[in-house]
Amino acid sequence: IFASAQKKRKIGSVVKGIDEKTIIFLAERVILSQYGIRGRENIIPKAFKEKKLFFLCRSSLWMNELWMNRDLIMKKMNQELGEGFIVDIKVTEMF
Repeated sequence: IFASAQKKRKIGSVVKGIDEKTIIFLAERVILSQYGIRGRENIIPKAFKEKKLFFLCRSSLWMNELWMNRDLIMKKMNQELGEGFIVDIKVTEMF
């Protein structure tokens, strides 16, 4: 899926040299594949810091949906980026 991520060879089991913008783009793609267009409109990846991926959700319903499936989202992200690249997902509701 991500040619740029694949071009940057894996060192150990983690892809090196991936910037935050690429991780956010990948998160958007994973959300789209998991929840469709509705989910992509309501679940917004905002930041990646210290192996944590931060999302904003437009309602508590979407916040709960993402929280319940956070392990699956992390698994799909780590399949692309390398095991252990993302260790936690943080979810906040937009006000």
